[in-house]
Amino acid sequence: MPFDVDSLLSPVECAKPRKPQEFRAWVLAKCDAFAQIAELRKPVLRHEGLFKWFHEEIYPFSLFAVRRYGDRDDILCVPKLDRTSDVDAEIRGPSRTINIQITGARDPSEHLRMEYLVEHGHVSLTGGTKRAGREIENEVEFVDHRESRADHLSWIKTAAEGKAGRGRYGKSYELLISVEDWWFDADDTPDVTDFIERKVLRLPLEFDALHIVGTTERLFLSFPLPRGETAGGSAGPVI
Repeated sequence: MPFDVDSLLSPVECAKPRKPQEFRAWVLAKCDAFAQIAELRKPVLRHEGLFKWFHEEIYPFSLFAVRRYGDRDDILCVPKLDRTSDVDAEIRGPSRTINIQITGARDPSEHLRMEYLVEHGHVSLTGGTKRAGREIENEVEFVDHRESRADHLSWIKTAAEGKAGRGRYGKSYELLISVEDWWFDADDTPDVTDFIERKVLRLPLEFDALHIVGTTERLFLSFPLPRGETAGGSAGPVI
């Protein structure tokens, strides 16, 4: 019988409004429970049903919530599953509700890299990965830190481009981009900020703010986006 990954989660449980710290604690408890289940080591299951939702949206949303709002008890975090709307999550505050759109800045070969890791127990994070027939090839290659950083920044730009466009969003929307940030070092902050200001903030992003959240908790940057002003203005990060 195939493993029913959705039995581990329910839409009601996932969409329950929670305070930021409570929300993050629930997500981490789920991660601990998932780690005990051998079937979930299969990378394909990370991209199915509710588990895909949890991995790609709920987890980074919880990181954002606790970094942005800390232990505030007047904030509620609400993941949204309704795919007919442009709202992936809500931040409900005492005076307003913020609509959050969530997307990921991903290595195009991420799925292959994960498959190789599960099969072999190790994987080169920087070496090239490709499928050759039924086999996956992963080169052991040491890449200069600046190259690795440039790759991840280009994926952030690509993710933002996918959400750009006039008339797509509106008032009280904010964009959250999650990215693997094992490569990130504190010394990278000026270069990362400069790239985002030059290459990302100049895009027609109709959001009130842009948030860059690293999934290993090294990177967190927020940029206000004053919609209606001339594109290309430097907003400056809130770190």
